Amino acid sequence: MMRRISLSLLACAALVLTGCEDPPENVVQGYIEGDFLFIGAEDTGRIAELSVTQGAHVDAGTVLFRLETANEDALLAAAEARTRAAKATLADLKQGARPQRIELLGAAINRAAAERDLADKERRRAEELFLDGTIAESRRDEALTRLETAEARLLEARKDLELARLPEREDRIQAAEADVLAAEKDAESKRRILERRTVPAPEAGLVHEVLRRKGEMTPAGGAVITFLPDQARRAVFFVGEGLVAGLNRGDTVDIACDGCPNGLTAKINLISEEVQFTPPVIYGTTERKRLLVRIEAGIDPDAAPALKPGLPITVTLPVPHKDGGDGK
Repeated sequence: MMRRISLSLLACAALVLTGCEDPPENVVQGYIEGDFLFIGAEDTGRIAELSVTQGAHVDAGTVLFRLETANEDALLAAAEARTRAAKATLADLKQGARPQRIELLGAAINRAAAERDLADKERRRAEELFLDGTIAESRRDEALTRLETAEARLLEARKDLELARLPEREDRIQAAEADVLAAEKDAESKRRILERRTVPAPEAGLVHEVLRRKGEMTPAGGAVITFLPDQARRAVFFVGEGLVAGLNRGDTVDIACDGCPNGLTAKINLISEEVQFTPPVIYGTTERKRLLVRIEAGIDPDAAPALKPGLPITVTLPVPHKDGGDGK
């Protein structure tokens, strides 16, 4: 879980010009400011692994820390096992009886067919003997009854095999499909819970401070790391009233500092509507020069790792401006 705060570190020394000569009018002093993220896990747990150190610069997606996952691993394994069982039941219902069952029914048909053939032979023999007067009519009728019984058994065995090859009733199949869907959803939910216990960097940036250590408990949403994204750095500087009129959002300014890369620039994205550091005096022509306006400029993320919050900077505005307040 992340929440954004603004850290304003004004380096007073950067606002005091050194030396005896005044700098060019379009050169002002400022500092680097950053919007920090408080990064924590969505769930409560004990920190099992802390993968970064304070001051490290990491890429987007780099694992920052992990919580213990023994309980979540077990719950996911159980949910996945239920999913496999539900899928096996559904497949079994759709394909009908097992092959072993089909083989047994086939053997039963063969036996019934053999019994029918034998009964048919006995019936024909009994018919011949009856016509010769060797046996009574009741004996012939008994042979005919045995044949009819054998044929009925053969028909029943064939129907049993036919039914065994059919899938289960549609309502049972639909119920099994619903069980599979529910099991898959449960497993996916458990998987997301497990994934939440690994917390990555949301974007490239600086691990500013590590607030909790391995083995400590952290509440849901409790900050473990303060993180400064590369895109969350900006240059903050103050200009006099006479310079503000010539500046617009989107203008590019040059930035210099001790240890900064050469050719560093920033684009103005905020010009404050309020005047700061205003003395309690009447705003005459001379006094207006003492009115300062806060300006913020976004910094290229590629140059951001070299710029620490609070770092004093010198800002060169696009072009020199002259104060026209005296009418000249």
